[in-house]
Amino acid sequence: KELIGIAVAINPEEAFFFPINGKNNGWIPREKIRDSLVVFHNAKYDLKHLSSWGIEVREFVDTMLVASEEGEPEFGLQYLTSKNLGYDITSIMSLIPKIGRKKGTVDDIPIEDVARVCCSHALATYQLWEYYKTKPLSLLWTLDLPFLKLVVEMEEEGVGIDPKEVLIQKTNLERDLVNTIYELSKYNITPKIANSPKQLRESLINIGLSLTQKTRGGGVSVNEESLLLTRHSNPELVDSILQYREVRKTLTTYIPAFEGQHRVHSDFGITRTGRLTSSEPNMQNLTRGPLRKIVKAAPGHILV
Repeated sequence: KELIGIAVAINPEEAFFFPINGKNNGWIPREKIRDSLVVFHNAKYDLKHLSSWGIEVREFVDTMLVASEEGEPEFGLQYLTSKNLGYDITSIMSLIPKIGRKKGTVDDIPIEDVARVCCSHALATYQLWEYYKTKPLSLLWTLDLPFLKLVVEMEEEGVGIDPKEVLIQKTNLERDLVNTIYELSKYNITPKIANSPKQLRESLINIGLSLTQKTRGGGVSVNEESLLLTRHSNPELVDSILQYREVRKTLTTYIPAFEGQHRVHSDFGITRTGRLTSSEPNMQNLTRGPLRKIVKAAPGHILV
């Protein structure tokens, strides 16, 4: 995603928008941003984009983290602005026009409208910090912000990948996929059927498997939990279905993310309960199994 511009509020009533068009980013007040306490809403997202443009941020706070510490039921800027400041702000996504039958992108919004909305968000963030900063916020300074800075560093550093091992594991997985497809063919289950919950459900019922779990819509479920409940009646078939799903997911999700890479920069998030998540790709799923061999420690280091 390309950076379109940066909105900066310098007080509760004044904000400026600095458009970025190709290499025309000289207007950005780099020194001011570097030497000031910068207030973000969802700092991790903003810091990643600012870093890609070589914009340094030394000290910052995050009103999203503050909202979490204050026990707010929602953390979105629109919600917090309405609840705590008493007015509404427009979502930038609501301005995206339709191009024919398809929805456009932020690039299709007139830059004047982008500037107006972004400045309103910058002002709201500044005002939210003014609202929150008089509260104790003990965990913000001692735990939340230090942890967020660590997460940002983790994303920037990335994880070392062994390209040769990726190719080895890809070959092994492709072989495993062929084998599981062959095992499923004994029950007249093709990849097309295995990939379709509806068709798989019909096939398994015809084979005689007793599926008892229901989906939210009331239909018969063929998820992993449901299949494991009926595994005793046909272990070979159930194991083949689950292995097919795992191998196919790995080949379509992880291998493409790793191929040709020496470092992978996963997106780490923090849940409401403080648990760390990982996506694009989910590195937390690599703790076991053959893909674990793909991750490589830097020279002179070991993985614990």
